[in-house]
Amino acid sequence: MGNGLEKLEKLPRAILAHTPTPIEHLPNLSVKIGVTPGYGQLNSPTREAIRLGAHHEALLLDPVYTGKAFAGCLQRAQELDSQETLLFVHTGGTPGIFAYGAQLLEE
Repeated sequence: MGNGLEKLEKLPRAILAHTPTPIEHLPNLSVKIGVTPGYGQLNSPTREAIRLGAHHEALLLDPVYTGKAFAGCLQRAQELDSQETLLFVHTGGTPGIFAYGAQLLEE
């Protein structure tokens, strides 16, 4: 079984291979997603990413995968300059949000 991180790093290139406009340069992807305190457990950056996604984009994110991925995406966005582009691919998981309803409504 392959390394999941290696597969994740190849995903943007696979997606962009199917775009109508060729992309000449795609920088290396660095993935650093904080998973503390553990699998399926909310942390502050994930909670904030879920709140921001819902509030500004009507984007529903679950705290297990996409919420943490979006938190990492937001962190990476702060490191970019205004000429760089960042792509976030929402891969699903929205039904998982219902298991966390009470926790997500806490302040």
